[in-house]
Amino acid sequence: MITVRDYQKDDFEATVNLMKQLVKLYKTQFDEKSWDMTLRQRMFSPQQRTLIAELDGVVAGMCFIDVKWNEIGVIIGNIKNIIVDEEYRNQGVSIELMNEAIKILTAMAVDKIQINVNVEVQNVVPLFEKMGFRQEYIAMSREVKKDQAKERKKR
Repeated sequence: MITVRDYQKDDFEATVNLMKQLVKLYKTQFDEKSWDMTLRQRMFSPQQRTLIAELDGVVAGMCFIDVKWNEIGVIIGNIKNIIVDEEYRNQGVSIELMNEAIKILTAMAVDKIQINVNVEVQNVVPLFEKMGFRQEYIAMSREVKKDQAKERKKR
């Protein structure tokens, strides 16, 4: 049975494992100290929640819910960083996380719910489309080398 609940301090090690899997997908580095700080900050922010999915009592997945107001006053709920442990994929965990996130954001009376999808994991797009989401825009990013930023500051 899958249950979804808010993050608790005892979940830290399990979330470290999940984040290591997520950053591997995103081809980036994991910093456990930053992760600890992120979780602490999220626990005390009313606009941010970290949901944990348990499958038969074992932490199997998680996602973030963030609420913000955009430039024109629209309240947007974001569902981010959905990750399911490799051992528990294809068992409905991500669907339960999504359903609970949508339920929470709907109860908060947001105007719109968005999901950002990293190009490294585009295979999840059909699942999101089945849940009523549609592609709205394309975001692009560029890495900034730390040495270049330091050099600009010196000038």
